[in-house]
Order: sequence, then C-alpha cells, then structure tokens
Amino acid sequence: MFDSSKFTAALTADPEKIRTAFTGDTAFAGRLQAAVGSYIGSDGAFTQRTNGLNAQIKDVASQRTALDARMEAVGNRYKAQFVALDSMIAQMNTTSSALAQQLASLTAQTG
Repeated sequence: MFDSSKFTAALTADPEKIRTAFTGDTAFAGRLQAAVGSYIGSDGAFTQRTNGLNAQIKDVASQRTALDARMEAVGNRYKAQFVALDSMIAQMNTTSSALAQQLASLTAQTG
C-alpha cells in the first residue's frame, strides 16, 4: 500500500534516489516500457495480432468480391434461362391454340 507521508519524507531527504528509482532502463519506468513494448512494439503480440486480423479482413473482402461476381453471373444465367423458357412456353401456347383450332375444325367437318 502506498504511504504518502513516507514517500514525501523520502523525496525530501533524497530526491535523486527517488528519481533514479522511477527513471532509467533498470528502474520502474524502464521495466514498464520494456514490458509494454513486448506487447505493442513492431514485433509485439498486439501488433502481430492486429496485422493478422487485418490480413483476414482483406482475405474476407476479396472472397466477398469473388462471391459477388459469382452471384452476378448465376443471376444473369438464371435470367437468360427464364427468358428462354418464357419464350418457349409462349411458342408452345401458340402451337397449342393452333392445334386446338385445327382439331375443332376437323371435328366440325366430320361431325
């Protein structure tokens, strides 16, 4: 637990000793910087994880673009098939009507 009165007394008695305890490579600040640097430095765990996630985001984006292109192609193919089928059904309906009329006239002639 931090005792402010003891800290103030030590700071008053020997300020250089307190400063040395907090600053420098082997002091508290230096060790804290080294510990934090291992996480956020260029080879740190957080940096590597961030880079990995960014690479996955780019990969998913390219996969999505490819999927969009495939879906567009499938949609265009289905539209073309529907138009061809619709045209064929219209021709068959026309043929059916013509045949029905011919059969009706044939029945009227023989009947």
